[in-house]
Amino acid sequence: MTRSYFLRGLLGVGLLFGAGLTAQAQVNNVTFRVDMTAQIQNGAWTPGQSLAVSGDLNGWGSSIDMTNNPTLSGDATNIYAIVLPVSGPPGGNAGGGYKFRANGGWEDTSFGDNRNFTIVGGDQVLPVVYYEDRPPGPMTNGNVKFQVDMTPQVLTGGFTNGVSAVTVSGRFNGWNSGDVLTNDPAISGNGSNIYSGTIVVNDTLGNWERYKFRADGGWEAAAIYGVGGNKDRRMYLAGGDQVLPLVTYQDASLCDLLLQSTTVKFVLQITNGTTDNAGVPFDKANDQLFINGLFLGWPIWDTSLPEMTNNPVGSDLYEQTLVVPAGTSRQLQFKFGIAGAGHGAVDNEAPQYADHYAYVRTFGSSYTMSNLHFGTNFSATRIEKQFGDLTAGAQIGGNIPIRWLGLPCVTLQTKSSLAPGAWTDLPATDAASATNWPNTGGQRYFRLQKRPLP
Repeated sequence: MTRSYFLRGLLGVGLLFGAGLTAQAQVNNVTFRVDMTAQIQNGAWTPGQSLAVSGDLNGWGSSIDMTNNPTLSGDATNIYAIVLPVSGPPGGNAGGGYKFRANGGWEDTSFGDNRNFTIVGGDQVLPVVYYEDRPPGPMTNGNVKFQVDMTPQVLTGGFTNGVSAVTVSGRFNGWNSGDVLTNDPAISGNGSNIYSGTIVVNDTLGNWERYKFRADGGWEAAAIYGVGGNKDRRMYLAGGDQVLPLVTYQDASLCDLLLQSTTVKFVLQITNGTTDNAGVPFDKANDQLFINGLFLGWPIWDTSLPEMTNNPVGSDLYEQTLVVPAGTSRQLQFKFGIAGAGHGAVDNEAPQYADHYAYVRTFGSSYTMSNLHFGTNFSATRIEKQFGDLTAGAQIGGNIPIRWLGLPCVTLQTKSSLAPGAWTDLPATDAASATNWPNTGGQRYFRLQKRPLP
């Protein structure tokens, strides 16, 4: 499947601002409810064992036990509840994240994220949800075949058949080190790069299971169509034996991977007094800045991480140049942290999953990222789009300057009308971000096109 971005004229944007009122925070009695029927049916949990809720409402600390109503009939006795005071104004303010806990373990929701709710003001009863989003129903013990193509990693030197290992890990095996997948080295060509394995998945029929592939113990990066903060893969349990579609590891193509080790300069722009996610301000004179990321293997957050250097000295710019190995996704996932008095843990830029995502947009061996900014929330400005932003400027010397956000395998295409027919591809614009188009009169349309996966 190809994806396109079209150049469009700006028709006009209107903005309307009005005065607002600040709602006063209040204490709200919120009822949390969870249905344990599926866990009781499959023997994963027994009434009388521990069941609790924990979250922002209690600092994710000690969990608070829940109770059921044994006088109800049927499965209604499997609904457990608790009423807790939650402070906050009604309306747009979220009530905070939370999860249910059975026997001390954290539930693993179908999307992998924390649960959340919005305060409506006053007493509030939240809808009943299934623990781990698993509805009750008949069980399936189907043999599920997983298969993944490692060709992009093999061709770029990040994976070696016969030496490297591939596993699959998910809710069905507790997100452990994973079940081993194997290839057939007797198959010629890239067919030997396909790894597969059949695993018995025991769960409720019609449920969704999340999973990821792992190469040499590492986790694959976010899947293109993944769910939750980690962009996990999902499969639907249709019942009986099933074969999942063949996918590439990390949903990657050679277009989306670094074909050689690439020296990348990261530039962070941060002002004195910028706060970490606990509200502690950055002290330029005494604090240190560090970078961590998926391409580094997410090592432990401490002062042994690569340190950002103030350059020019006294400015708001800090930089670090790192070598990103061949075979790494062009989309780099990373995060910054402040070390110094009062900051606590170095992983303090933003909450979990609120990482930076930025692309290496060159075929060359070196690249400098656009200036990055330290943030403490999920701001979309910290996630670069893959490609796009196609614009045209005023004519200069008989040429129309055209600019866009480019990427390897993305080219500019043109045609004289939007009538059915082929677009003319401009190969020289591959991985470029600008061109000057001669203004010879008449209409001319442009679009960006990324080549389909090989």
